[in-house]
Amino acid sequence: MVRNDAYAGTKAKVQEIDFKIYQDQETAFNDLLAGNLDVQPQIPSSKLSAAKSSLGARMKQTPSSVIYFLTVPSYDPAFKKIEIRQAISMAIDRQQIIDKIFQGAYTNLKAWVSSVVQGARPDTCGDTCAFNPTKAKEMFTAAGGVPGNKIALYYNADGAHKEWVEAVCNQLHNNLGVTCTPSPIPTFADMRKQARAHTLKGLMRGGWSFDYPSIEDYLTPLYKTGASSNDSQYANPTFDSTLANADKAATSADAIKGYQDAEDIIAKDLPTLPMWTKNNIFGISTAMTHVDMDLYANVEPRTLEKK
Repeated sequence: MVRNDAYAGTKAKVQEIDFKIYQDQETAFNDLLAGNLDVQPQIPSSKLSAAKSSLGARMKQTPSSVIYFLTVPSYDPAFKKIEIRQAISMAIDRQQIIDKIFQGAYTNLKAWVSSVVQGARPDTCGDTCAFNPTKAKEMFTAAGGVPGNKIALYYNADGAHKEWVEAVCNQLHNNLGVTCTPSPIPTFADMRKQARAHTLKGLMRGGWSFDYPSIEDYLTPLYKTGASSNDSQYANPTFDSTLANADKAATSADAIKGYQDAEDIIAKDLPTLPMWTKNNIFGISTAMTHVDMDLYANVEPRTLEKK
């Protein structure tokens, strides 16, 4: 991208931006350290500890709208019982993973909506998102467990997910006694193709950044019957009607209350399990003096500034 010097508004501060595409985030990080990359928008979890010491003040952290969750396929009979879904959620120590793998940089999520939007509530998940391995095991056993005592957890191998997926699987194994298999899919595009086809038999890592700053955008695209990103294939007429009523509310306050009611239905049905809020954790080279990232987890190109 080359700056348009004839632009009548505030001009960008850099003359040119070259976007580099990496198959591996660790390779990008090494290029950042070597001075071959000026901005790495996402430092992989495997490099967070090293980044603190090697980058120092050049490791930046800002809020984002990105949340992570585990998608539970409604079309897979193994997860049909709500007790199974509840047990899986309670068997995961989210804070331990955040502290050990993400170096405390992420935030434990106990809701289906990011805290950066109006109407978000901090704990709509309640006890279901509280780590309770004893109760989880009891509930899982009483519900009959899963076929073959096996669970697959799918993730895209081209993202920085391997470490935390393995940690979640270890916790499910230790706390529920299941064989949990981290199941990488080569690319994000491949994973999305399979997710849209609803062919994955197991849990899948999920993430969402808002398209616009509204509580509604965390509900309609992910959970409305037939929605484009409804990877769970969740379908609940009561949820759909509650959402529709909120859409046509007369006031913003009434709309938000309606969307909160819709989120409460999700909290009972658990088509996904909240995990954590992903902050922007990025690194910059010694050549940069100013870099911003927005709530959409995008670098702000107009404010980039070099020495």
